[in-house]
Amino acid sequence: MALSRNLLPDELVLWILNSVPSEPRDDLRYAYARALKLSSPKRIAFLVRPDDIDGVFRSLGASPMALDLSKRIVPESSPISQDGSKDWRFLLSVLDLLRGAADLFADDTLIHILHILFRLALDASVSLPHATSDSIIRRICESVFHTVQDLAFLLKDPSPLDEPADAVLDLKRITNILRDKRFDIKYYKAKGQGEYDYWELGALTSLLNIAIDAGRSTPTFTDKEAEIEFNADVNALAEQVKKIFTSIQDSGASHLKRTETKESLEALHYRIVYSVRSKPPPKKSFFGSSGLDSWEGISRSGSLMDRYLSSKKDKGGIPIREHSAGS
Repeated sequence: MALSRNLLPDELVLWILNSVPSEPRDDLRYAYARALKLSSPKRIAFLVRPDDIDGVFRSLGASPMALDLSKRIVPESSPISQDGSKDWRFLLSVLDLLRGAADLFADDTLIHILHILFRLALDASVSLPHATSDSIIRRICESVFHTVQDLAFLLKDPSPLDEPADAVLDLKRITNILRDKRFDIKYYKAKGQGEYDYWELGALTSLLNIAIDAGRSTPTFTDKEAEIEFNADVNALAEQVKKIFTSIQDSGASHLKRTETKESLEALHYRIVYSVRSKPPPKKSFFGSSGLDSWEGISRSGSLMDRYLSSKKDKGGIPIREHSAGS
């Protein structure tokens, strides 16, 4: 009640904040966190700054490098308790406090908190003010792109962060990315650069599978030409994926990751062909393609055999001999 009515000095408010990651008694840590959540938003926004948040995480054992948001994330080993487990009570109390008081922090402090949590492991339940969420998310994504290199391996360019979500993974863009030398396995081996990174290729395959799942609704088109162009882009992407997995030489159990990646790419290829196109691809037979862009049109086009023979007869490719009734 005293905190909510601003009856306590600023020094005591900050002392309570810094006690959450170090108080050994569970009930007191809970009480401190609850009291701060009920504090005045204006007061918390004014008092608790990014440096204070760094102090909380330093109390938990964070190194200076871990808290430097301009540095790349480097995994570090940490001491394990005698029974082989870690005591996560203090970290969980801090995460609970940050989640419950998210609406109280100033924007720059909240951004700083989320940067750290991204570097640690983002708590998905942290809320964002609706009015400034786009700006905050943009700055967080830029920080992740520049410091978490394993997440930036696909586009290697932060500019798409300004684009609409449905335009980021554009079909032409993905196809052009897959044409890059880093996905040309034969070229990579020809340069004598050692073993190809099939782990990265497998991660890319998983990412593209997720992208397909996120946008599997049937697209709408302004005219027939737009639909034809869309399906052509899908075909180009599928063909590029096929080139990659057919270039992988599957050598059996001795190279399990290579085999798994090849199978994943092949499955992705068929998903692109049969799940992303606006309609199934033209049917093919021994006598050639129907030349149509749907299964339905085949039945209306006449017999494929008749058209095949007619074409060959016109070109003189198949001699037609008259037979008498007795022959």
